[in-house]
Amino acid sequence: MAQLVRHNATITMKLGPLERIISMHFAPVMMDAAQLRGVEVVDDIWTKVRGVRPPFTWSRDRFCIGTRRGLYGKDFTAVYGTGAGICVEFEGGTWSRFVATVPFPEDVAALLRG
Repeated sequence: MAQLVRHNATITMKLGPLERIISMHFAPVMMDAAQLRGVEVVDDIWTKVRGVRPPFTWSRDRFCIGTRRGLYGKDFTAVYGTGAGICVEFEGGTWSRFVATVPFPEDVAALLRG
């Protein structure tokens, strides 16, 4: 399962080996913390998944891993099953949002806000 971590001035989504293979994204997924616009904890994480997906990176209500593109830019998702998760929004940069299923999303949100 992916982890969202804030270390100094960087917010990183750490991926496991299988997640890297499925998402076809082997470089670190990171953004500058200064570009952080907001962190939201949501009860149904699937409501935050948007955009067009690459093949084999998605199965409704099971998993959604990797880059999703749209007119808004690019989101990086690591969503598993149903339930609560976290949506991290950025201004500018490579990614528009990180959307992920994480254990204890309230605690992770507090850490990311700094």
